[in-house]
Amino acid sequence: MDLNRGPDSRPGINYGPTIYVQSEASQLGCQQVLWLYGDNHEVTEAGTMNFFMFWTNEQGEKELITPPLSGLILPGITRQSLLDLARQWGEFKVSESTVTMNDLIKGLRENRVYEVFGAGTACVVCPVSRILYNDKSYHIPTMENGPEIAKRFLKELTDIQPKKSQQQSMAELPVNGHSWYECKVTRVRISIPKYHNQQSLGFY
Repeated sequence: MDLNRGPDSRPGINYGPTIYVQSEASQLGCQQVLWLYGDNHEVTEAGTMNFFMFWTNEQGEKELITPPLSGLILPGITRQSLLDLARQWGEFKVSESTVTMNDLIKGLRENRVYEVFGAGTACVVCPVSRILYNDKSYHIPTMENGPEIAKRFLKELTDIQPKKSQQQSMAELPVNGHSWYECKVTRVRISIPKYHNQQSLGFY
């Protein structure tokens, strides 16, 4: 096993050090850990999920934003599927750009953040309702005031998996001539709303 691989790959040993931090989050009533990087508290991943935010940016544009593939995060298949879907919709700006906690908190204070959610193979899409950061709780209005982007993504992807939708090519992955289908430091704790029917699985 190559133990020198970076954080954009996932040997099993990478998960060991996260168990204690996850237990801390559980004691604080949260279900996952939002991983931050650097002095500016750059958002990287939510647990083992890729992080997404739907908001109005400071230029007044509706935008779906996720951290870029800079070597800090896993290049998830579900992440790429969401980006592809959003770009096909063509309804809002889609960006792979750095997000800091200052960006997120400022957006929340100015009522510009509509949804925050994680994306990954096991949960597909998992909405976030609360972030606990520096001992302060921030409410996230995910799926409270429309347009329910997280819910729409979840439906689109789960329709693709059993080939219900017209977007079949997005789920089909040719491997050796066969077709396979996709199934389904500083830290901050996040809380997952109870209405997400997969939240009790612990995701990965």
